Amino acid sequence: MKRDRRYTLENQLPGGFEGETVTRRRFMTGAAAAAGTVAAAAFTLPALGFAVAPVFEHTADSWQEVGPVSRFTSSDYLPEVITSQAGIGEAGLA
Repeated sequence: MKRDRRYTLENQLPGGFEGETVTRRRFMTGAAAAAGTVAAAAFTLPALGFAVAPVFEHTADSWQEVGPVSRFTSSDYLPEVITSQAGIGEAGLA
């Protein structure tokens, strides 16, 4: 029956001392994995926030006059210009 050796000294690892349970290699591997996780979260969470935030943004409804109803028929196409976002596309019109 094979016994699981928990301590580095029992495994006869170089540099192991009494009571040590974590090798330097295992510690640095865990530290590198933790640093990678933090770095991935630093890029992912803001991108996810920018992608999801517009779902929760409430905008006010706006109505615009395009002409009397009598000008519009169901059989003819009549192009009209509307502003979907106020202030955009009006550069230099102060």
